[in-house]
Amino acid sequence: MRKRKVFLAKGADQVHEMFDWKDAWEKDNAVWHMDGVNSTLEKHLDKITGKENKAKLFFPLCGKTLDMLHLSKMGHEVVGVEFSELAVRQFFEENSVPCTASSVSSMEGMLYKNDDYRIRIYCGDFFKFGSHLEKDFDGVWDRGALEAIEPKMRKTYIDIMKSILKPGAGYILDTADRPIGIGPPFFISVDEIVEHFGLKSQPEQIDYEIAEPDLQAMGCAGLFFYYFLMP
Repeated sequence: MRKRKVFLAKGADQVHEMFDWKDAWEKDNAVWHMDGVNSTLEKHLDKITGKENKAKLFFPLCGKTLDMLHLSKMGHEVVGVEFSELAVRQFFEENSVPCTASSVSSMEGMLYKNDDYRIRIYCGDFFKFGSHLEKDFDGVWDRGALEAIEPKMRKTYIDIMKSILKPGAGYILDTADRPIGIGPPFFISVDEIVEHFGLKSQPEQIDYEIAEPDLQAMGCAGLFFYYFLMP
């Protein structure tokens, strides 16, 4: 399995100083970015696409992930939301994907899209995104997005997800196995996932990746991958 680096803080008091995500992109310090397609996504892709040959898939806080490019080449429609305009521009430029950009006033941001509209990335405040812009997603690949959100904002984040996903949409969630109160990424328990998403049963753990030694030394034992269907 390809290793993923996780951006860690030693204490909650360091959050605002160390975790300016936009600043990390601008300083070429986005250490969480993978240089290939996520192996867990490849292995469990059918869980979010179902039987659809052209599923509509959502990538929250997407950065410039190559997962989006990979799935679009398979014929799927991919939509991301990202705060860093640099990351969005790099996605299209580094992968030689022609795109156009237009203003999205409701987000106070921009929409970048490729020629056939199969790849769309909204650049702006995630909390201003919602069903007024996109909806009826078949699945979501939440790689490190929910865990990056401060705990007090989780309900708002999840309410947005509920508004844009179809009932029965497949959801894969990647979250760090680490102590409570340290982050980001912040720990989120299975019970919280059940409660906030309104699930009738616990999510299925589909994978677990043991963290590299330097991450273990900072309190991260590994990475959980959970799967569930939206109510």
